[in-house]
Amino acid sequence: MSTSFKKAAQFGPLIVMLLLIIIPFLGAALYYKSKNKFDIPVASHGVLLQPTLKIDELNLYETNGNQLLAKNMAHKWHILIIQPTSCQLDCQKNLQTALNIQIALGKHQSKVVVHAIKSVKNHSLLQDNHLFIVDPLGQIILHYSSILEAKGILQDLQRLLKLSHVK
Repeated sequence: MSTSFKKAAQFGPLIVMLLLIIIPFLGAALYYKSKNKFDIPVASHGVLLQPTLKIDELNLYETNGNQLLAKNMAHKWHILIIQPTSCQLDCQKNLQTALNIQIALGKHQSKVVVHAIKSVKNHSLLQDNHLFIVDPLGQIILHYSSILEAKGILQDLQRLLKLSHVK
């Protein structure tokens, strides 16, 4: 065996180790430089609100006249449906769909409360027949412009309940 071949054999493991260390850093740098070029799938079906809206600041009332306050919403997730002043057939179907979503949660349905909210004009996002998910701290975190996305809303709620540790 020639001496040059022996020297190459000695440095082989060192070269492999260096490549194993350098390649991930190069990949991360490449990803960082071009992160806007990759289409990363979104985990939620609704629109994640950033910053979140606080229930107490919006002055919301249920259709039965009770005001929604964060202190009364503790330990549960909430589905809010903004209803127009005159609730017609579509509005009633939306409310029924929200109740069906709650029932579809199975053993976790007691961790979610559905609220029908009177139509309000104090925020551009709070439009009639839109649905919102509120966390146990009283913050609106997800917005759905259509109740027709019931399967996606259910999946989002299941994921939130799994991660939130609400009892």
